[in-house]
Amino acid sequence: MNDISDYIQGELIKTPFNLYNLITKYIESNHNTKVAFVGGYLRDLLISKFHKKSFSKPVDIDLVIEGSSISLAKFIKKIL
Repeated sequence: MNDISDYIQGELIKTPFNLYNLITKYIESNHNTKVAFVGGYLRDLLISKFHKKSFSKPVDIDLVIEGSSISLAKFIKKIL
């Protein structure tokens, strides 16, 4: 991986409720379904890295999934 990918992955691991690891488990248990973090959370991570600006912890994390978002939501709810 490159420096930016390593930075983003390192920050995603810190998401609230262990969300990154929950999504990783979901992907593994659902035949490598594709799920991605998108939107303002990633934008803020990049701004923070390149412009040395600090942002508060995320309140809103956007995801996109190839497949059923309901299935992912139920999986997360079941574990939490």
